[in-house]
Amino acid sequence: MIVLSGPTASGKTALSFGICKLLKDKGLDPIIINADAFQIYKDLYVSTATPHPDEVNEDHWVINGFKHFLFGFIEFDKEYSIYNYQRDFQKILQDNPNSTPVIVGGSGLYIDSIVYKYELNDSELSAQSSELNDLNIDELSTLVPSPILEKLNNSDRKNPRRLINIIINQKRSEANDRSKIDPSILYLYLSLEQEDINSNIETRTSEMFNDNKIEEELKRLISHKNFTWDLQVSKAVGISEFQKYFNDQMKIDEVQETIVKNTIRLSKKQRKWFKRNPHIINVNNFGDIEKEIDNFLPIS
Repeated sequence: MIVLSGPTASGKTALSFGICKLLKDKGLDPIIINADAFQIYKDLYVSTATPHPDEVNEDHWVINGFKHFLFGFIEFDKEYSIYNYQRDFQKILQDNPNSTPVIVGGSGLYIDSIVYKYELNDSELSAQSSELNDLNIDELSTLVPSPILEKLNNSDRKNPRRLINIIINQKRSEANDRSKIDPSILYLYLSLEQEDINSNIETRTSEMFNDNKIEEELKRLISHKNFTWDLQVSKAVGISEFQKYFNDQMKIDEVQETIVKNTIRLSKKQRKWFKRNPHIINVNNFGDIEKEIDNFLPIS
């Protein structure tokens, strides 16, 4: 298994195709598995920077001739947890036993739940949620780490479901051991300078706003009868910033500026998350990636 992690707008998607071609040339059957918490949602290509499929099948997409899993398969009004991700990931492995999975994304908790084999199950989730459901907002707030609580907006601070999810994920993260990794996993981290990431973010965000693409996409989203700004999908950077715009509290250029600012902040959080993992291998370009894969899989 090969992991290509890294902050948003670092170029992971483009490099993943090169990895798949390299593996195919080595006689392997690579498949790409998404590890982005918001690219799982349907019909949100622009706001979540989801790649467009060449072919859509029941359980996977095909892009550039390679199978892509866990992209655009969840309805916007559905919640999706780490447990769901682990369950779906394992099913993909079972259904594709002879393939070499390439995990691509920037959602560190998703990736680490696979790499470090977080032990999650229905009973654990049920027990923890049941216990926390008995607490009021003030009591839940005391269980959320202060740095996380301070960054939540007022809506999230008053949303018990949101606070419970944060608490469970935090406990889960602290409880699982990162000291060991399966030797069959190559954990790559695309390490770019923050200045380069910032430039990529500004360019990508500008492209999102060309021809009103992102605005039209989100108009379709919020026009749905089941849409609310409390949904999990509504918290995505690139979507949440539009709430004030659609409520006539912010101009479109201000939305764009805010998305750039929030995306840069997200990239810094992602860098911090991955850097604490002891098993990541820093790569800066495809040459570095090719060298690491050649050392990892010495197949002629």
